[in-house]
Amino acid sequence: MLGSTTKPALLTALKTGGSRALTINASATSLATTEGMLVLWDDGSTAHLSVLSTGTDVTDDNTTTAFTLTTLADFVGISSSTSFAAFDFTIVT
Repeated sequence: MLGSTTKPALLTALKTGGSRALTINASATSLATTEGMLVLWDDGSTAHLSVLSTGTDVTDDNTTTAFTLTTLADFVGISSSTSFAAFDFTIVT
């Protein structure tokens, strides 16, 4: 998405007014405070899998400034998140 970045820069880019502002398009519901999205990103030396969550409910077609990024896994030795493909992961709910 942004190429190599830092955690603070990624959060800034995804917030309202950022270079990659994330717009929630949840026509039937909203993204609740207790929900999140998986984000695969890298800092140029290590790829990271994180959960992006909001501090507030986000309704249809809105952006937010209240994101939290919690790292679930660090892929040491994999320097680019573009090394992964969608089929590299299985999401178990």
